[in-house]
Amino acid sequence: MFELAFVSGGQAVPLAEAPLHVGRGPSNHLVLTDDTVSWNHAQVWIEAGRAWIRDLGSRNGTFRNDTALTSATPLEAGDRLRFGKRIEVVLRAPLGLQNPSFGVRQLEDLSTGLQFMLRSNRFHIGSATDAHLRIDGAAPRAATLMIHEDEIWVGTDEGEFQVNLGEEFEVAGRQMRIVEARLEHVPTVEFGEVEYPYTCRVVANSPRGPQAWIEAPKTRSKHHAQGNRAILLLLLARALVKDREAKVDEDEEGWISDADVRTGIWGRNGGTRSALNVLVHRLRKQLEADGFDPWFIEKKRRGIRVRLSSVEIA
Repeated sequence: MFELAFVSGGQAVPLAEAPLHVGRGPSNHLVLTDDTVSWNHAQVWIEAGRAWIRDLGSRNGTFRNDTALTSATPLEAGDRLRFGKRIEVVLRAPLGLQNPSFGVRQLEDLSTGLQFMLRSNRFHIGSATDAHLRIDGAAPRAATLMIHEDEIWVGTDEGEFQVNLGEEFEVAGRQMRIVEARLEHVPTVEFGEVEYPYTCRVVANSPRGPQAWIEAPKTRSKHHAQGNRAILLLLLARALVKDREAKVDEDEEGWISDADVRTGIWGRNGGTRSALNVLVHRLRKQLEADGFDPWFIEKKRRGIRVRLSSVEIA
């Protein structure tokens, strides 16, 4: 974690993506009671993996290594910052962290050479009006790109497959690939995690066996699952609830291995990887037919998980 360490006093203030407001006024995050510091003096924040600072028009200036700032300025570990005449801090970075370049991932259509920035961890390709890349004549949702920090998956009607950066794949008869531009700094990209506002209620021991109901409150879409599909949702829901109770990071919560899922559905000696893939594929198709984005059930090498806003298990 980046932090500002005071030259005298032995104190340090951590930095985050949200700007740290520095000044003499009581509404600042870091209040400096020095009469040479302006009421709202400066901002310091983390962007593109490095620390930045901006003077807010202060009367006595903000300085980086004794140079007055005139615009937003990137910082390096060890930089000395001065607010006004007297207050000095040093930027400290996590051990071993360099000033990294910022990677911007883009989808490249090799037939045209056009590139489209991936601004979210979901990117839909097809003829649907809400597709991020519309292709006339393609299926409404010809493919969905699922972007994880360490893996990239492409989901189609036939299933999903993993691709690497630069590796070509085909969507709607077109050759595509995902590339990454390494830049020292680019304008801020609002890269968002797709939130699935779906709710799930599961009854594990109903007279007719496990039952599961998925709802999308905004669109009023509903889906009812029974049999092995309900068992699958039950296993995924339990894993999600367990991790949320343990306060696992959102990017990591809910994952369960394929082997554990197969055992939970078919027993220790039953169920193959192919059978699980078919089950997931058919469940997704039914969910899509009922008005859901089917890729809220997602897979990686580590296993499978479901992404939901809330879960109720009875």
